[in-house]
Amino acid sequence: MSDILDFETPVKLKEDMLDSVKEFDCGDNDLNEFLTDDALKYMKQNLATTYLCNHTKHGLLAYFSISADSIEISEKEKEIFREYDKALREYPAIKIGRLAVQKEYKRNGIGERIIEIVLGYALEMNNRLAVRYVSVDAYPESAGFYERCGFKRFKQKGDNMSMYRDILIKD
Repeated sequence: MSDILDFETPVKLKEDMLDSVKEFDCGDNDLNEFLTDDALKYMKQNLATTYLCNHTKHGLLAYFSISADSIEISEKEKEIFREYDKALREYPAIKIGRLAVQKEYKRNGIGERIIEIVLGYALEMNNRLAVRYVSVDAYPESAGFYERCGFKRFKQKGDNMSMYRDILIKD
């Protein structure tokens, strides 16, 4: 499986692709059902755009959904963002709403590659519209993965950990 990271450029989910995603199983029912039941609805309502990561030999490896976001900063949290000249109340971001890898392909670097792709999208977007961060509300069991990808913990949001990564800072 050394060629697994050579997957094709992610493609936007379209209605005629729904049959091809029915067998997707990342081991998490909520993430599986989002792809098959909700992703197109979110796209039609401009809430999130879902991309499929296909491999010519292995088929559908993963998917991710992204949307516009802002990181809201309370008065007491402004210290976290003091590295800038002025701490704002909100910072523009792109949110990773969902990121799921097919069970049999987990721990092969696919998630890290998707993070790189999303960071690239954010940098591209900066040519038209300011984006400073990529954000995610990570499941507790996924927070370590995002930290390894350069994200910082920000605050607890319900059961999830709100995290961010500055797109201007290189690892």
